[in-house]
Amino acid sequence: MTSSYFPGRNPLNYQGTNVTNPPQQYSFDRAPTPYDWETFNIGDEWRDSSTTPNDWYKLCSKARQAPPADANARAVWRPITAKSQNDLSTLTGNSGGAISPDSTGTINVVGASGQINVAGSGNTLTLSLTGGGTAIDSLLPDPGSGTSPVVPNGSGSVTMSGSGSIQSVGGTNQLTYELTGLTNHAVLVGAGTSTITKLAVGATGTILVGSTGADPAFASFAEADFAFTQSSAASATNRKIEVLNADTTSSASNAQIIAKVGGTSSGDPYFLTSVASSRSYAWGPDVSSSNTMKLTTNNSASVSPRTGTLLSSMTPSGIQTLPLQPSIKVYLKVSLPNVTGGSSGAFYQIVFDEIDYNQGSAFSYNTSTGLFTVPSNGTGIYLLSCNLNFSSVQTVTADTGFNIVVNGSSKYKTGLRLNPGTARSNVNAFGLNLMDQIQLNANDTVAFSVNLQSSTSPVANYIGLIGSDVSGGSYVTVATITKIA
Repeated sequence: MTSSYFPGRNPLNYQGTNVTNPPQQYSFDRAPTPYDWETFNIGDEWRDSSTTPNDWYKLCSKARQAPPADANARAVWRPITAKSQNDLSTLTGNSGGAISPDSTGTINVVGASGQINVAGSGNTLTLSLTGGGTAIDSLLPDPGSGTSPVVPNGSGSVTMSGSGSIQSVGGTNQLTYELTGLTNHAVLVGAGTSTITKLAVGATGTILVGSTGADPAFASFAEADFAFTQSSAASATNRKIEVLNADTTSSASNAQIIAKVGGTSSGDPYFLTSVASSRSYAWGPDVSSSNTMKLTTNNSASVSPRTGTLLSSMTPSGIQTLPLQPSIKVYLKVSLPNVTGGSSGAFYQIVFDEIDYNQGSAFSYNTSTGLFTVPSNGTGIYLLSCNLNFSSVQTVTADTGFNIVVNGSSKYKTGLRLNPGTARSNVNAFGLNLMDQIQLNANDTVAFSVNLQSSTSPVANYIGLIGSDVSGGSYVTVATITKIA
């Protein structure tokens, strides 16, 4: 700090009363502070040479300030230079009138707590918002609706109002929009642009049904009225009804789809699937047949457990029927004389000349060759059985072979050694039976064959036929093939 002393008095200065020393003038490169008093007398003047033009101050008081002021800060220097048009003498806010500097020449600029912060640095005051740091000066409504933007009024307020069924509720620092006129359990539907319509509360067992051009309403329905149709076609998109119980803590947490009827004189509760109008399947109990569970089909859009073609059934006691499972039975009606064997042991393929039944016409059987052909969709496990009746044999010791031939290869065999001792020509000489359970594939061929191998050749009248047995009416040289799985 540099200073200079100006001796003598300025005749224009007011000297005050009881002046013991004439006022002196001092020059420094800063402004005076309350601590500049000890070497100065009342009336002394201070020039601040750091300003342009220079500011002048006069010492007006050196009195001790009342607590809690600093006891060493006694000087009160008042500016005495003439103010230019840019000098600040007061500040005026929105209300409360003009604010003048205090005894130290200071005006405090303070922000409202929690709203505005005022920070000073050098000769700059910076005002900033507290909290988010961003102020909202306008609100934008939906495009094309009303005035845009909406700006505050003269008091800085923007009114947020509800309309129709919506109202706004204000709190301390929160604005909440809520619906009005609500009823517990009621359903709300749209009603134009301003209100929401409140429907009546639905009764137990009713559902909400739409009506073109009108509000939906709750209604009760008879069984035939429940039709949920999704008519639009969407590629690779499922249409489904799902019942999910996501609980994993209790064995009583079930998920059910229930179909019920009134009693034993009513219709059938069942589930129907349909492929357009070309094929349909029904599964459920046939009430008219002692509640037998049935799976039926039909080449139309509709079928029930008591109509169409029966595919399978099960009685309440567990007896199961598969009426269309491939099954065939054939028999020998005309005797086969002079079936020769000999030491070579050649097999003789049995040709059954009559078909007793061929369920669903599934098997193809050739009455000229004795070959059975498995259905084209019939791969599975089959039970095969063949019974031969011998009407006459010669007095030789012979080994008898019985064989199942699949696709031309002998695979399943059984045998018997004969030693009749004497010739037998009666109708019930003896019998031989073969039964086995084998796996067959679609279009496999099956046949039954027999042979007689002995030291004497030929062996005549090996296989025979009887017209009827003791119980009457049944052919005894027969074969059956039935699909069981």
